[in-house]
Parts: sequence; C-alpha cells; structure tokens
Amino acid sequence: EPDLAHTPDKQSCAAAAPRDASVSAHKYLASSTAPQRSYLAIYMTNAAEKICSLKKRSQFITLTKKGRKIFMPAAILQAHRAGDSDGIRFGLTVSKKNGGAVQRNRIRRRLRALAEELLPRYGQDGYDYVFVAKRDGLTRSYRLMRNDIQRALKKLKRQNGHKHGR
Repeated sequence: EPDLAHTPDKQSCAAAAPRDASVSAHKYLASSTAPQRSYLAIYMTNAAEKICSLKKRSQFITLTKKGRKIFMPAAILQAHRAGDSDGIRFGLTVSKKNGGAVQRNRIRRRLRALAEELLPRYGQDGYDYVFVAKRDGLTRSYRLMRNDIQRALKKLKRQNGHKHGR
C-alpha cells in the first residue's frame, strides 16, 4: 500500500513511482482505513514523483549544445535525451535581463508550475528539459503560456517519434 504521509524527494529519480502506482492508490482509497483524499490528488502526486530537477551546470550546458530548441513567446524550451536517467528532469534559467529578483522569481514560479503540470502528461521519459525564460513570461497570460508549452512538448514528441521510427 502507498505511504500517503510520505512525500518523495523530487530530486531522486531512482525513487520514482511506476506509471501504474495510481492503481494501488485507488485500491487503498477504496479501503475503509484510507484517509479522505481524492483520487486525482493521489494520481497527480504519483505523476509528479517522476519529475526531478537538473542541478549541475554541466547538465544545462549539454542541453544548450545538443538539445532541440523550440521558441515560444514566454520561453525557449530545450530538450535532449538523457543517457543516465529514466525519469523526466527539468531545469529553469531566468537571467537578470528579465528584471529584478521579484520579477525573476515570479517568472520562475509560473514556469515551474507549468512544467510540473504538463511534463508528466506530455514529456518523455528519459529526457531532460530546460525552460529559458523570456521577458514575456512576466506578462503573458498563464493560459497562453500553458498552450505554448503544451504545443511545444507535443511537437518534440512527434519529432522524436519520427527520428526513432516509432
């Protein structure tokens, strides 16, 4: 049975839950001893467990040199297949040209929320993603940013599917 009180560390890709973890969570919810939490909340928790953060500068540089780039109004999405990971990893880059600390942090929070929402659904296992923020990330509507990122992730998936003959 899943331990609902324990929230896994997002940096640890090795401890990522399998895709069918929501099935065992659903069985747990059906039991009389389960705390009252919605099925959707548990499913989203399990989906988010697969996402890890890129921390090392070398990982960001590899994506800049070798990764595919898709340009959007609020950000640039870079993606590259990671040889050492089977989960989804992502990083954010928000430079000082995007404004002061308050503006940069707001852009970072918006991009992080979108990445955590969309990467489990549209990202590919074994890929690293970096979002390089643009100044429009501060003023562009959240809905439009979500549509842009969703479209970019679908485009990457199609391109990679053709490349590998799937």
